[in-house]
Amino acid sequence: MTDYSDLLTNVRNYTETSSDVLSDAVVNTFIVNVENKLFKEVDLSYYRKYDTASLTQDIAFLSLPGDWRATRYLQIVVSDVRTTLLQKDISFMTEYWPDRTATGTPKYYADWDQDTHYIAPTPSANIAVELAYLRMPDTLSASNTSTWMCWKPIMYQAFLDMQVQQLCWHLVLAQYNACLGPNQHST
Repeated sequence: MTDYSDLLTNVRNYTETSSDVLSDAVVNTFIVNVENKLFKEVDLSYYRKYDTASLTQDIAFLSLPGDWRATRYLQIVVSDVRTTLLQKDISFMTEYWPDRTATGTPKYYADWDQDTHYIAPTPSANIAVELAYLRMPDTLSASNTSTWMCWKPIMYQAFLDMQVQQLCWHLVLAQYNACLGPNQHST
């Protein structure tokens, strides 16, 4: 596989199905599912990224990069000494540091939302941070026909094959259930 059109052809050839049945939209769903599955199940260095930022005095929140998916670690850097903050749940954070106007040296962080980490204690000074995180690379699509996945064909093809086989099994099972009639479905 070298690009998006090759992938479309390979999937349709594998399933012996034309584009009338296995449309681009269906194949695009396969692609997204495979890439999400790879992201969850395979620890690739390609997903890893690093960023530096600054915690702002009296502000308990840190904005995350636009391509952030998950934090690997968050460190504060004070006088060239790195300290890793511990990840906690929001409920722990609000019990541990209920008054966000009170300040101190940060010890913990939590996912506030998809764009922000909540920091506790609220920083008493501006503090440099290093964020190591996982990002989701650009998805292979009709508008992005060649991504890093094209250069990892064995792994990508293996996950795609699993996805296509699962689809085929569901199609066979649906046909079988249709032949059985109502209230006689297999499990």
